[in-house]
Amino acid sequence: YAGANRDKKQSPPFEALGSREDSEAWRLFVARVNSLPIRKRKRQHLLNTDFAEKEADFIARNLQDTRYICRLVRAYLEDFYRLAGEEPGKAGSTRRIFVQPGGLTSIVRRAWGLEDLKKDIQGDRLGDKHHAVDALVCAGLSEGQRQWITRYEQGQSDKKRVSYDAVEQLRRTYQLMETKGQSSKTPRGLPTPWGTHAEFRADVVRALDTMTVSRRERRHGRGAWHNDTFYREVITETGQKKYYKRTSLVGLVNGKPKANEFKLEDIKDIHLPDNAWLKTAIEDWFRCGRPTAKAHLPRGHKPKRNGELIDMVSPIIQKVWVDQGNKSARKMPHGMVIGGDQVRVDVFALKGKKGDLKYYLVPVYTYHIRQDEPPKRAITAHKQELEWDVIDDAYEFCFSLWPNSLLFAQKKDELVVGYYNGVDRSTGTISLNLLNDKTESDRVSVKQGCLAFKKYTIDRLGRIYQIQLEKRTWRGEVSI
Repeated sequence: YAGANRDKKQSPPFEALGSREDSEAWRLFVARVNSLPIRKRKRQHLLNTDFAEKEADFIARNLQDTRYICRLVRAYLEDFYRLAGEEPGKAGSTRRIFVQPGGLTSIVRRAWGLEDLKKDIQGDRLGDKHHAVDALVCAGLSEGQRQWITRYEQGQSDKKRVSYDAVEQLRRTYQLMETKGQSSKTPRGLPTPWGTHAEFRADVVRALDTMTVSRRERRHGRGAWHNDTFYREVITETGQKKYYKRTSLVGLVNGKPKANEFKLEDIKDIHLPDNAWLKTAIEDWFRCGRPTAKAHLPRGHKPKRNGELIDMVSPIIQKVWVDQGNKSARKMPHGMVIGGDQVRVDVFALKGKKGDLKYYLVPVYTYHIRQDEPPKRAITAHKQELEWDVIDDAYEFCFSLWPNSLLFAQKKDELVVGYYNGVDRSTGTISLNLLNDKTESDRVSVKQGCLAFKKYTIDRLGRIYQIQLEKRTWRGEVSI
């Protein structure tokens, strides 16, 4: 039941029922599961009692895998020097590769006053530039400082391995201070690579402000051909197509029940005389404020047998067919479907009467790939796909937008720079993640209020170049 699933939340059944094998609730649950005709593997998952232990082991195994990968990367890099005639790790050879634990990097960040450039007060990482902060710390820390911090940490955790006098000598050497609010292990006196702590931090802040985050454009055609929901197509007396979805009266939002918003007239056949009982029941539920409790949901007809009412409670109405508005649906063996994963968007331009360029967006989805030719219909706001503009020889192809394509859009009053994130089929509005913070976004209408629309490429070092010419391709070949 939905209620049981809601109460269980993210816990496995054993934890949701109290984590006690001798409890009555667990024994009943085991009996019900064992009576079900389900696969052995699924039964084992439902009756699992040591999920917490396996979860802890899984986390530990992930950490161990990470350590192993780091060792492989180090060995891989050392092989390049072996090809150059060197012997990494051999006594007397020059050390080329330095490995630094994450815990040590964290200590140095706090010592140099850079912690707040990586994490906020809740401990969450800030944007994507926090990787650059760690890279700078690793590059700026000398090998002597790295070894000193390691010896100091060993002395703090194991007095037998490093003498007390040695620890105190290290403390005096680097002027460790126990500042209020700081851990006693934080080496506040650790010298910065240059200047004072304040000057060094100011330089780092300026560098981060001028840095550009580089993202790789994702070019692939994988994904689902359509959404999971199947729709019912109905053609009205006027010839208009409507698509209905079987919709629950009450849904879940963040694990909590919430009544779905829809109008009475959107329910399929609600005004037919035979459905007067349904209309009355739904109207009463609306008047009561759309309560979500199962006991307060609307009820249908009482069951009959041989034309006479049976002394039983009338069934609860939990789902109705609701009009989903204008949908560009296509027929599949199991019903009408919409959507699917978007592969890219092809951008075309057409000169207006005043000589200005207007841009047109042709979305390409995974189901298009099986076709011999690319789609040629450009999004027209608030219209169904069959009514969209058809691209012909009068239009000039500009470029294709893939996830993370870098775009410059010049509005009347501002320049928007960001990575392509998607397009709204109903309005033709493009969504962009801002250049240096993917949590912030902006929207651009390329048909209205867009004076210029250009695509750029960015390399690993953040250098940006405009793409002057790009050809439209289809299945690896140039197309139109």
